[in-house]
Amino acid sequence: SGSVCKIHNRACQILENSYEEIKTHTLKKDHLNADETSWKTLGEMRWVWIVCSNNSVFFEIIASRSARAFQE
Repeated sequence: SGSVCKIHNRACQILENSYEEIKTHTLKKDHLNADETSWKTLGEMRWVWIVCSNNSVFFEIIASRSARAFQE
């Protein structure tokens, strides 16, 4: 499991800038479609927020269903 965790952490580091660019690009659009759905992880409830614009899709898993929490 140590190798898997290391690969995961390295992938997160490599993709962090792209992730933020996609988030910024998507959320600044004038017209968006958004939805959330529950996501249980290790017995804890999380929410997957999906936001689509005309040319991009962004999703994020957060601990709150609140739209305000997603926008932060």
